[in-house]
Amino acid sequence: MFPPDVDTLLRERFLRKKYTDPMVADGEFQLLYAIQLSGGDVPRNLADPLDQPRDRDARVGIIGVVSRSPDSSLGRFNGATRYNEWAFTPQTVYGKRAEGGSPLKGGPPPPGAN
Repeated sequence: MFPPDVDTLLRERFLRKKYTDPMVADGEFQLLYAIQLSGGDVPRNLADPLDQPRDRDARVGIIGVVSRSPDSSLGRFNGATRYNEWAFTPQTVYGKRAEGGSPLKGGPPPPGAN
């Protein structure tokens, strides 16, 4: 199960601190969710216990972050050249194959990898 919010990640010590996005003035990353629905279109198993209609977007389970900056980057990350195209998820951080078939460098190996 993915964490519902950043506070949970901090409380459960998956993060040491709330990191900031250096590419935007307010420092807030855009969170990426496992499930993101808009207009209250929520699957039945995720609906409120009393089946109350939702008046906001439904988001379930953080899976990563991306910058909100549309600026062009100085380099490429997985073939992307704008900061708001650089999605950081466990797959990109832990070395899944990047564009061109070469593994990403710099991150620790994924848990359980030998």
